Amino acid sequence: RMADRYGSTPLHQAAARGQLAVVETLLRSDCPPLDAPDSCNRTALLLAVKGGHAPVASALLRAGSASLDAAGRHDR
Repeated sequence: RMADRYGSTPLHQAAARGQLAVVETLLRSDCPPLDAPDSCNRTALLLAVKGGHAPVASALLRAGSASLDAAGRHDR
Protein backbone atom coordinates (compact mmCIF):
# COMPACT_ATOMS: atom_id res chain seq x y z
CA ARG A 1 0.00 0.00 0.00
CA MET A 2 1.56 3.23 -1.12
CA ALA A 3 0.35 6.00 1.18
CA ASP A 4 1.82 9.33 2.12
CA ARG A 5 2.37 10.43 5.70
CA TYR A 6 -1.32 11.39 5.93
CA GLY A 7 -2.50 7.94 4.86
CA SER A 8 -3.58 9.27 1.48
CA THR A 9 -3.19 6.74 -1.32
CA PRO A 10 -3.10 7.37 -5.06
CA LEU A 11 -6.78 6.33 -5.10
CA HIS A 12 -7.62 9.00 -2.48
CA GLN A 13 -5.75 11.63 -4.46
CA ALA A 14 -7.27 10.76 -7.83
CA ALA A 15 -10.77 10.60 -6.35
CA ALA A 16 -10.35 13.98 -4.66
CA ARG A 17 -9.22 15.53 -7.96
CA GLY A 18 -11.96 13.92 -10.05
CA GLN A 19 -9.49 12.02 -12.21
CA LEU A 20 -11.81 9.32 -13.51
CA ALA A 21 -9.31 7.69 -15.88
CA VAL A 22 -6.75 7.40 -13.08
CA VAL A 23 -9.34 6.00 -10.66
CA GLU A 24 -10.43 3.41 -13.25
CA THR A 25 -6.81 2.40 -13.85
CA LEU A 26 -6.18 2.04 -10.12
CA LEU A 27 -9.36 -0.01 -9.71
CA ARG A 28 -8.12 -2.45 -12.38
CA SER A 29 -4.73 -2.73 -10.68
CA ASP A 30 -3.70 -3.91 -7.25
CA CYS A 31 -4.83 -0.74 -5.49
CA PRO A 32 -5.39 -0.50 -1.75
CA PRO A 33 -8.75 -1.60 -0.36
CA LEU A 34 -11.51 0.64 -1.67
CA ASP A 35 -12.62 1.74 1.76
CA ALA A 36 -9.14 2.30 3.21
CA PRO A 37 -9.21 5.47 5.32
CA ASP A 38 -6.68 8.27 5.29
CA SER A 39 -5.46 9.78 8.57
CA CYS A 40 -8.66 11.87 8.79
CA ASN A 41 -10.80 8.74 8.39
CA ARG A 42 -11.86 9.70 4.83
CA THR A 43 -12.30 7.16 2.06
CA ALA A 44 -11.82 7.75 -1.65
CA LEU A 45 -15.62 7.67 -2.03
CA LEU A 46 -16.08 10.46 0.50
CA LEU A 47 -13.44 12.59 -1.22
CA ALA A 48 -15.12 12.09 -4.60
CA VAL A 49 -18.55 12.97 -3.21
CA LYS A 50 -17.29 16.03 -1.32
CA GLY A 51 -15.50 17.21 -4.45
CA GLY A 52 -18.65 16.87 -6.57
CA HIS A 53 -17.07 14.21 -8.77
CA ALA A 54 -20.14 12.08 -9.53
CA PRO A 55 -18.52 9.94 -12.27
CA VAL A 56 -15.67 9.03 -9.90
CA ALA A 57 -18.09 8.27 -7.06
CA SER A 58 -20.14 6.08 -9.41
CA ALA A 59 -17.03 4.17 -10.49
CA LEU A 60 -16.06 3.57 -6.86
CA LEU A 61 -19.57 2.39 -6.01
CA ARG A 62 -19.62 0.02 -9.01
CA ALA A 63 -16.29 -1.37 -7.80
CA GLY A 64 -17.77 -2.13 -4.39
CA SER A 65 -16.96 0.89 -2.24
CA ALA A 66 -19.55 1.20 0.49
CA SER A 67 -18.29 3.67 3.08
CA LEU A 68 -18.14 7.42 3.07
CA ASP A 69 -15.65 7.16 5.93
CA ALA A 70 -14.02 4.28 7.73
CA ALA A 71 -16.82 4.21 10.30
CA GLY A 72 -19.46 4.08 7.56
CA ARG A 73 -20.83 7.55 8.16
CA HIS A 74 -20.42 10.96 6.58
CA ASP A 75 -17.86 13.22 8.25
CA ARG A 76 -18.87 16.67 9.47
